[in-house]
Amino acid sequence: MIRTAIAVCLLLACTSPAAFCQADFDETVCFGDSLTHNDILWLVYGNPPDLYQADPMEAAYDKGAGSGDNLGSYAIAGSESDDVLIQIDLYLFLNLIFLQPDASLFNFEIGGNDILNNDGLLAANPPGVDPAADAVINNLLDNFEASLRALYASNPRAQFVVWTIPDVVLTPDLFGVYSQTQEENLRAHVERVNRAIRWLGQRYPFIVVLDLYAELQDMAANPPVLFGHQLVGPPSYGDYDHIFADYIHPTAVSNAMIANGIIDGINSKWNDDIPFYTDEELADLAHIPH
Repeated sequence: MIRTAIAVCLLLACTSPAAFCQADFDETVCFGDSLTHNDILWLVYGNPPDLYQADPMEAAYDKGAGSGDNLGSYAIAGSESDDVLIQIDLYLFLNLIFLQPDASLFNFEIGGNDILNNDGLLAANPPGVDPAADAVINNLLDNFEASLRALYASNPRAQFVVWTIPDVVLTPDLFGVYSQTQEENLRAHVERVNRAIRWLGQRYPFIVVLDLYAELQDMAANPPVLFGHQLVGPPSYGDYDHIFADYIHPTAVSNAMIANGIIDGINSKWNDDIPFYTDEELADLAHIPH
């Protein structure tokens, strides 16, 4: 039987409104890893700072937030799903002593490092064959559930943007490393988690799902064209017009395109009208003349 801990056991009470008029960016709080804590990546990888710029949630916030809204983050680069529980504990403690206002919108992404740090184990067998490999995903699902339950309990009126785990096979780090069968095994393990995350978006009106897995697959298979210039996909990385800034993380232009995915989800589900990043803005991030 396929484990769907997030979908079955979250037990979120459907007390939130059936629909929202718009996203509430008043107090936006982020949890996650380097995908939402990319401020230090230029130091780690020796790249220019503007190769990364705003992470996708920050970029979406920049488009949708109003005067007086606040963006805070507890995300820490390198975090696994065990670590995000510590981030949440810190948020809850500061909230308890009135140093952290109640979040109106939670941005939650985690899991990529759980996969990358166990890629060989997960690639070796499909789900249901190796107990050690399945334990990695079971732990990830359990941590995902515990995290979302804790955040929801802290403020049942809050909105959520929750990300799927990206297709790590398409990162320059793992591109072409494994056989087709091994890649399929890796993707099957990731899909166990992503299936449950997508279910949350279908089930709960206060959750918008950014399907980063699908977004990056589409970008890698069909690199976007801006003013006649096609972005460069994996395994290449390291320049402004590339999809990846380093062997794992997106460039500034990719972050803005992913932000457009967040904006599209918010506009569609919460009846908002946040403007998208235009081709001109994307081209500027990619250093493409227009």
